[in-house]
Amino acid sequence: MILTETQEKWLQALESGKYEQTVTCLRNDRGFCCLGVFCEIEGCQKSQDGGYVVNGVRYNSRLPDELTAKLGLKNDIGSITITVSLTSMNDNGMSFKDIATFCRKNPEKVFICKSGEKNQE
Repeated sequence: MILTETQEKWLQALESGKYEQTVTCLRNDRGFCCLGVFCEIEGCQKSQDGGYVVNGVRYNSRLPDELTAKLGLKNDIGSITITVSLTSMNDNGMSFKDIATFCRKNPEKVFICKSGEKNQE
């Protein structure tokens, strides 16, 4: 599976070392979760109490639908299996670089087949 330009941009941001990592939310005063990094590079409006505002709706722990689709994730927490997601990897201490490596080695587990199209299961 070939990564899209958007996916590559996000993975490069995770690998860059530019972003501090936090848990349980997209962003706070300590840093970002792996999906919060995507909100940040997409230029989403920051809410005053953490998270982001997209189309007037505040998001704190899940990606907005339009960003989920743009990144090509299966859902708004980046589910991989019933019990494992990108957010759980992040919150359980996996580094951004390790999350990016996992995505690169297992794109079919993380991303949908084509932009806007779900995997056939």
